[in-house]
Amino acid sequence: GTFYNRAFSDKEKNAVLKTIVEVEAISQYAEAGNATEDKVFLLSYSEALKYFNSDYSRTCQLTPYAKALNDRIASQRSGTHWWWLRTPGFDNDQAAFVVWNGEVSDYGAWFDDMNHYGVRPVIWVDISGSN
Repeated sequence: GTFYNRAFSDKEKNAVLKTIVEVEAISQYAEAGNATEDKVFLLSYSEALKYFNSDYSRTCQLTPYAKALNDRIASQRSGTHWWWLRTPGFDNDQAAFVVWNGEVSDYGAWFDDMNHYGVRPVIWVDISGSN
């Protein structure tokens, strides 16, 4: 709620659609979990591969705002950054992520590494103007 309420005006909020967000399990040791209905969410492992058709297209440059929050999160290699996906990794204590160079890791990382990974929020928007 905090991001949503701070990032969007009331008019913009009206255009953001609620989405059924499914959770997939890609490891035999992790559970998929329950679907939710959200306006802001993270991509899944399969969606990261579907909507970004190359490693390069999945690379993520940090915004000035993100850099100001935590200077440890930028990759020293290229200024790109690792980012979380919603899919569980090897087990339910890990989550899949995208590496600084755009590769998708299905093994995942521990949640206590949160300060080293970024978040790329996803929204679906009604562009018809009816909202």
